[in-house]
Amino acid sequence: MKKKIGVISAFNPKEDKKAHSGLLYRMNMAIEDAGFETVWIKNSESKLYRLLARFCTFLSLVLPKKIHLNRTYLGTYLLYRTLDKTKIGYVDYLMVIHYYHIPLWLKTNIPIIYRSDATFNLANNYYFNNLWKWNVKQGEGIEKKALANCCYHISASNWRNESLINHYDIPEEKCFVLENGPCIEAKNRPYSYSGDEILRMVFSGVDWERKGGQIAVDVCNSLNVRGVKCKLYIVGIKEIPESCLNNSNIEFVGFLNKNKEDEYNLYVNIIRNSHLMILPTKAEFAGVVFSEASLLGIPILTYDTGGISNYVINGLNGYRLPLNSGSEGFVDEVLKIISSNRFTVLSEGALTHSRNKLNWSNWVNWYKAVLK
Repeated sequence: MKKKIGVISAFNPKEDKKAHSGLLYRMNMAIEDAGFETVWIKNSESKLYRLLARFCTFLSLVLPKKIHLNRTYLGTYLLYRTLDKTKIGYVDYLMVIHYYHIPLWLKTNIPIIYRSDATFNLANNYYFNNLWKWNVKQGEGIEKKALANCCYHISASNWRNESLINHYDIPEEKCFVLENGPCIEAKNRPYSYSGDEILRMVFSGVDWERKGGQIAVDVCNSLNVRGVKCKLYIVGIKEIPESCLNNSNIEFVGFLNKNKEDEYNLYVNIIRNSHLMILPTKAEFAGVVFSEASLLGIPILTYDTGGISNYVINGLNGYRLPLNSGSEGFVDEVLKIISSNRFTVLSEGALTHSRNKLNWSNWVNWYKAVLK
């Protein structure tokens, strides 16, 4: 009889290809491919939680500091209260993705596998800022207690893994690094760039400011001024500044839903037919788009921040630039790649990195080896 792993989420891990950037669906597939049976244990937000969250958002607009309800004991308890506990007794393991409120409040002897791409200590003053001191104190306390109640810790990067061990004193033997695999299925199309064609770059992200959308636009404009014919394809963003809409160097595609086949295919084709992915993100835990670009053999240019160093290896599948580099730093890097004709080398390196690290086979092997 197959062992059962309960996957706790507000979204159906067997069907929803969009939740958590598609990671939930792919992780569920990896568990099943490893020979386990998955059981969806639903945990959604209550009306009271959503009401209080909106109220905290309002307070954050009128007060000098912000309140994150999900980093308070009250908020985490309200989230925990909606957990469907009827199925918990029938599983051998619990898989928790980001939902730190579960190991914080749930009293159980069932081993908890907790997967995340950052700790509170890393995220504070990096991904979110300007919290009240009491909010920070509660957030740190929540994280420490939740982590202590887990049997296995899966991190998306060495960056988080080191925080677990060094800051939260989690035993090293309980900690594992498994990079995100791609949330698409497609054959690669690696090829070199010839100076006679248009250089096609793709920008993919949902947060224009944090992901560095304007920098990507400036890079494209500057390359055209310097005589390199370039076009930037923007996907993932619902809206971009009006100043970018009338730019002939830009193709604004917008947000694409991977649950819809036509939009999913469009997303894949845009990346596959690009020469470079440019993502000047100022704060990043572990972007799935890096794994997707590498799967398709597309070199990447980004910043050196957060957990990106697990996904973009300088000289292998792209380059990570210092955070103080402006748009001209990216322009110079593109020109270096063009002048040295490194597209083929970086494309092949991306495929190698995808086969070795940025895949779901490593997840399947981990479940088989560790959980047996």
